[in-house]
Amino acid sequence: MAESILDKEISMRTVFAFMLLSIPAIGVSAPIWNYDLAGKVSGPAESADYLRDIAIGDDFLIKMTLSYENSEHKVSFFGNIGQWHFSQQDTVAFYASGDASTERFYTPGSSSPLNPPIGNLGDIDPVDVYLTFLGFDQLGLEPIPEEQRLVKTDGRMDPAWFHSGTFSFNFWAIVDPNTGAGIESDLSGKILSVIEVPEPATAWLLSLGGFAMVCFRALRRRPPSPRGRLAG
Repeated sequence: MAESILDKEISMRTVFAFMLLSIPAIGVSAPIWNYDLAGKVSGPAESADYLRDIAIGDDFLIKMTLSYENSEHKVSFFGNIGQWHFSQQDTVAFYASGDASTERFYTPGSSSPLNPPIGNLGDIDPVDVYLTFLGFDQLGLEPIPEEQRLVKTDGRMDPAWFHSGTFSFNFWAIVDPNTGAGIESDLSGKILSVIEVPEPATAWLLSLGGFAMVCFRALRRRPPSPRGRLAG
């Protein structure tokens, strides 16, 4: 029996040693928060008419990653708007509150390359995709308590305090292929839900913890070896 107990201790030490050695590989950089932004294209219809891949009422899903380093909100996002899959955009975001205006968190644009959707009349020259999130404070007359802020002081955006939001796609559309005449246009969509998605490293740690618990329970249920019974 003593040998069986010793075997269990060695096995558990091996599992926990593996967990401890794996943690440094995850890194100690600033926290990263991941979000799924879902909603519907809202218009205007004139802008959607220039685009073959997108129509009013189409669903969109945008995947966004947010981090906070050196007092700066860093944002990356990509996704699908209708049938248009747009490439990753890397930019920054700004949070504003208590300035006699609506609490808001927004991106000012990106310098990342942006692939164009297909146009109905001619080529589309994409300019930028912008994201805007509004909190519940619509007046901005007083400081917002930390627990009610859309964006916390550590940089995390809290979906519980998301009120509404939009994406805006700014582009140039060719309206006369013969002359090359074009027009600037904006297409918008309403963000209907913001879901926070666990960071891969966090999910991996939770899975590893569950694996360790399964191993521990299995070891507890394992009957002693014949040698252990003979020794007893």
